[in-house]
Amino acid sequence: MGGQIEGVSLEDTQAAIFFLREQFMAQTKNALNDADPEKMTTIQTYAVMFLVDVASGKGLEATAHIRVSTEGLTAKRSKEQSSEAEDVAAWGVLTAHTAWSGFIFQKPTAPVSPLAHPFEHMDTKQSHDVWVPYKQLGDKDSVFPQRPGYTILTIAEQAKLYRIVHETILVYCGSHGRVSARSLAELYNRYLSWMERLPIELGLNDNDTLPHVLFLHIQYHTAVVNLLQPLLQLGSSDKASLDQIWDILFRHAKTGVDLLYRYQITYSDHFVTPLQLFCLVHLCDALIRYDGQDEATGQATDFCLRALAEAKTGYPVAGPLQKMFRDALTEYQIPVSRELERVMGSTLRLGTEELIKVCTRPTYRLPFSQLLPNTKEDLSQQFVEEWQRFEWNKQRMSKERQKGMDIGAMLNA
Repeated sequence: MGGQIEGVSLEDTQAAIFFLREQFMAQTKNALNDADPEKMTTIQTYAVMFLVDVASGKGLEATAHIRVSTEGLTAKRSKEQSSEAEDVAAWGVLTAHTAWSGFIFQKPTAPVSPLAHPFEHMDTKQSHDVWVPYKQLGDKDSVFPQRPGYTILTIAEQAKLYRIVHETILVYCGSHGRVSARSLAELYNRYLSWMERLPIELGLNDNDTLPHVLFLHIQYHTAVVNLLQPLLQLGSSDKASLDQIWDILFRHAKTGVDLLYRYQITYSDHFVTPLQLFCLVHLCDALIRYDGQDEATGQATDFCLRALAEAKTGYPVAGPLQKMFRDALTEYQIPVSRELERVMGSTLRLGTEELIKVCTRPTYRLPFSQLLPNTKEDLSQQFVEEWQRFEWNKQRMSKERQKGMDIGAMLNA
């Protein structure tokens, strides 16, 4: 997570990262003064600036830069690069924009056509795409085995996932009228279908799953958790319905946190993207909020605070996220040890304005007070009923397909 450079002091590492980041941003902003906002190079540059802003904890600037990037993309007419290169860049920008909109709970400003299909005309399983571990100081003489990276395939599936996230945002933000149980059940079904159809190359292996593949699965579980959380805030006279939703949500949160832990022990703290830090706090928060102070609560608390502490070296955004997470623990009445308080250090003294700069709000948590007025009180019960109907129809269709296959086999015998 932006870890310390080997052989260099922590203070020098932070100073070097800060200097490089500020120098890059200053030179880039100067170069963009007279740039055409609709040129692909300009669009890509603003997208890179967005990522640097997010990592730096400058969410307000990040929001502006990704908006300029997406608006330039939608206004763009002429091709400057190969179709494949522009396809990758365009879907990368749109995915980043939707991901950020989901984390700060704002409507995406650049709508994606429901008819558009990510990488429709590309070979996403390119054989020449290889992956090797990043090298650190002292690794230059080491030989690492090469393996297929499936980078384009991962990006394509990520784009498909964020098409569903995009719809989730619009449903909860009221663009489709009042939130209905059917719309939420359809979204949940789409998330599960996305996972069921995930190419075998992007499955979870026992020990050597690629880092970007692990992150893809982490994003999936984060998306499902955020889809379902508002339902548990509504309350319901039907306790059985709430219990079913709680069970689904908790399993996704627990799996997501387990994958984050697996990521850390497999790839240390050098390979995390800033957006993964947002997944970290969302998943750990949900696990703790709905765990009932069981054993998982203490483990998730310790893991999240320590992971964010490590990330602060290279990613300043980790400090404010750590403070937000600590504030959430206070609200949930979860005690934090003195040792973990020492780990947090000066982060504990961050003020509200410093937190707002990170994600345009003083917290990363879902704004339930804004979402719930657009829902009905019995939405939780209706959701379970709709989901049971989906499951029944799916089973019926599966039996009909199997019956058709059996008849076909008999005719061909």
